[in-house]
Amino acid sequence: MKSMNNRWISLALCSALAGVVLSGCTAAVVGGAAAGGGLVMADRRSPQTQYADQAIELQADSRVSEALNKQGHYNVISYYRKVLLTGEVATAEDRQKAQAAVAGVPEVVGVVNELAVMPDSALSQRSSDTYVTSKVKTNLLNANGVPANSIKVVTERGTVYLMGRLTRRETELATEVARTTSGVERVVRVVDFISEQAALHPNDPYGTNATAAPVSSSGVTVPDASAVQSQATSAATNAATNAANNAANSAVNTANGSVSNASSTANSAISNANSSVNNTVNNAVNNAVVTSPVTQPTIVQQPAAQPIQVQTLPPVQ
Repeated sequence: MKSMNNRWISLALCSALAGVVLSGCTAAVVGGAAAGGGLVMADRRSPQTQYADQAIELQADSRVSEALNKQGHYNVISYYRKVLLTGEVATAEDRQKAQAAVAGVPEVVGVVNELAVMPDSALSQRSSDTYVTSKVKTNLLNANGVPANSIKVVTERGTVYLMGRLTRRETELATEVARTTSGVERVVRVVDFISEQAALHPNDPYGTNATAAPVSSSGVTVPDASAVQSQATSAATNAATNAANNAANSAVNTANGSVSNASSTANSAISNANSSVNNTVNNAVNNAVVTSPVTQPTIVQQPAAQPIQVQTLPPVQ
């Protein structure tokens, strides 16, 4: 029994030690900005890009820590090899040091420096940021038309950062979800815009693959209804005219009765032909619509004391 107790005590100590070692500025949940994401199948990033982002975060965190002599509160988030820096540092010089340290990490394509020169945020603020991130992620998952697993969500002092490669429609929907979440004070979009084709076919973003049909801006290629109606009307009218002429000729040739009977037969044929034209046109128009309309989420914005500011950061050079 004593040996078993010692084993449990040893395991507890190891776990506590591991928690201390891993509680750096980026890894801490309470001590750092809350960032949603991970290796998930629905992520648009390739496995190589996901692992590269993880490696960048580890190296960048170590270099920033060394550059700042382990001072300040900072967070390093990499997405598509673009690094977002958030948190607080003591001086403007420290802010530049942190950015230079991250820029020197291999494979980093750009740095978005959102570090603030101010005292470190309180633990209560960081806990609140973690809670806000969880609410935004949940709302994104519940929203229609939003690729939640392809969006990195980071919250720092009430400001929500949305990171990813999204279409403009997806970006607007995600922004609306974030800005209507309680506790959000500002939304900053660190987004690279992509086409609908690139969103649906990441391996064929320009539609050059001959085996896959290109995707239009609405997600599918839809025939023009007016053109279809015009073609259908023309074809049906020609068919009706031919049918009427044949019926009239037949009535004249075979009629032994009066001319009025022949005329009645022709009029009846023309009436039937006109009815056929209308039915043909209606069927053609109805069959021309090959897709269902996209359902946009209905979001009811709660009244707020101040409007939520939305900012889009320029692409990183």
